[in-house]
Amino acid sequence: MGDESMKNTEKLSLNSKIKADKFISLPRLPPKKPSSKQTITPEDEAMIQNSVLYKDANVLVIDKPYGLPTKGGPNAKKDLESLLSALRFEYEEPPRLVHQLDGETTGVMLLARTRKAAVELATQFKKRLIKKTYWTLLTQRPSPNEGRITGDLTESDEDEDEKRRSVRGKVDNEKHSVTEYKEVDHSADIGSFVVMHPITAGKDQLRKHSAQILNAPILGDFKYGQKTHANQQLKSRFGDDVQLHLHSRSISFMKQGHPQETRLSFETVRADLPKHMLSTWEKLGLDTCPRAAVEEEQ
Repeated sequence: MGDESMKNTEKLSLNSKIKADKFISLPRLPPKKPSSKQTITPEDEAMIQNSVLYKDANVLVIDKPYGLPTKGGPNAKKDLESLLSALRFEYEEPPRLVHQLDGETTGVMLLARTRKAAVELATQFKKRLIKKTYWTLLTQRPSPNEGRITGDLTESDEDEDEKRRSVRGKVDNEKHSVTEYKEVDHSADIGSFVVMHPITAGKDQLRKHSAQILNAPILGDFKYGQKTHANQQLKSRFGDDVQLHLHSRSISFMKQGHPQETRLSFETVRADLPKHMLSTWEKLGLDTCPRAAVEEEQ
């Protein structure tokens, strides 16, 4: 039957009429590739459990390590989302993500332990009650050494004048991304220890503001700052595999169950510098915890 049917085949169009005694042959689709599931080892579970800095009935705060993306991508071998089940502890359900950090960014990250807590934290983020502080090493000193950056985030290296637009004062347009920054220490030859507070939450906001507006890229940021002389100079000093020097130092959030937004109702959790940044601080002779940086977290 197969040979005979092949002799009488014809292509059909959308308007073709098919008789009751005819057969329709559909092309065979290639087999669907099985999804590659990440293998979570006991070592992975121990690592993420040991990263917990703070735990109460509603939230967890972890110290996210370098190289662990929040959500998996095509090249990610491990991601935080796949490890959340290891952070259930006494609860049946794993904690929920309420914000994200880049894979190359280290430091404090807030997780909601219940659905109700996730809704509450989302409200705090929306009202800008949650304060985040980042420590970073810029490849050169910013000018001025402290201020408030507002401006549109761009993806390319074009329109240099537009990218460097910096306005200090009240933000009138929500489309603008806003970052407050202050230099707290600097090395004699190159490198500036800068504390940053993102007021808004744009994609790669701190990296773009540093490279595009301050013209002082973060050390190890070869996505937005690879063409600058300072970054190339530091790259030659620390090697081609220098890692991004952007650390989520602290996060302050309002404890749930407190009806009033008072200083006592807020919890602040801090994470120490990761090893690769601590090593750079020591090489450049920078203070690893200057008073000015600590004051910026208050």
